[in-house]
Amino acid sequence: MLLGENEAQTRVSLIDPLLRALGWSPDDPDQVRVEVRVAEPITSSTTTAGDR
Repeated sequence: MLLGENEAQTRVSLIDPLLRALGWSPDDPDQVRVEVRVAEPITSSTTTAGDR
């Protein structure tokens, strides 16, 4: 893993800032959902298309 074995730290340090830079709000469940089962395997994060 990029930041060691800590998935939560990877999200805080890398994924959330990237989502914000792209105009998404990781804190808004209407925009970003965490640990969503869409198929096997479980995805860590998903975004919703909405008006984007």
